[in-house]
Amino acid sequence: NGATERYRRDGAALFEAVTFTRNLATEPANVLYPEEFVKRTRAAFRDIPGVSIDVLDVAAMERLGMGSILSVGKGSVRPPRMLIVHYRGAGGAPVALVGKGITFDSGGISLKPGSGMWAMKGDMAGAAAVIGTALSLARTQGPVNVVVIAALAENMPGGSATRAGDVVRAMTGKTIEIL
Repeated sequence: NGATERYRRDGAALFEAVTFTRNLATEPANVLYPEEFVKRTRAAFRDIPGVSIDVLDVAAMERLGMGSILSVGKGSVRPPRMLIVHYRGAGGAPVALVGKGITFDSGGISLKPGSGMWAMKGDMAGAAAVIGTALSLARTQGPVNVVVIAALAENMPGGSATRAGDVVRAMTGKTIEIL
């Protein structure tokens, strides 16, 4: 039957991608942090043709001058990561999707109010959404060239956290004063 075949071809992949996205977005922050996000993404894309995954660690981000994302993760014992998923389902210039992946945003040393802070685990939902979109496209072999970037960090109030008034340099060379 045509509907069953269409579901097997497209619907099941969409369902899988939505479920993957939802599961990432609802995990508690002690379970899902930058390195775990990367691990789960690699597992979800395993054996899908046309997909490559690159991950920048702290040393690579330092070499590239990515001071802004590095400053977000400085207070955490869990290091930030920059996750890049490239799905090549067609030629031409890629569509770029970028998602915020702050796996927990306490506010750093400028702590957010305690009431409702538990919800700050959801500050990575943008990254989950763009990764899920790429997963759906790759599973259905969609005719598109897409690059997905997820900036992953945990914003915590550790001893090396970025302070209010600090100035960091972004990869573009622009400076950002943290206020």
